[in-house]
Amino acid sequence: MTGIPSEFVSASKTSAGPQPVFVARRADSYAISVDTLGKLRWSSGDLDGDHLVCVVSEQVTADYLTILREKGISYVVAGEPLVDLTEAVNGALSMLRSFLRIVPSVSVTAPESHYRS
Repeated sequence: MTGIPSEFVSASKTSAGPQPVFVARRADSYAISVDTLGKLRWSSGDLDGDHLVCVVSEQVTADYLTILREKGISYVVAGEPLVDLTEAVNGALSMLRSFLRIVPSVSVTAPESHYRS
């Protein structure tokens, strides 16, 4: 696999908070990266021919999201303080609905046992 990222260091340290799904472009295939704090410094929005979609938490910094947009990388901000995968999948479904009008309205819910300590 090519395109292994180096580590991103934020200049601002300001958390982005809740954000809408950002869709850089349509693609035939996607590579998904889960990066809770926004530390992975990607060189482009392409990973081995797949369009890169980053799933990050609300703790990610605003300047990290700016860099993702500049590099043409789509992203889903889901969860605080950690990535909430249920929320992320629903965000990804929202992104797909914007591309494919035939996708039915579906949402994902986690079983109650998921939330128990």
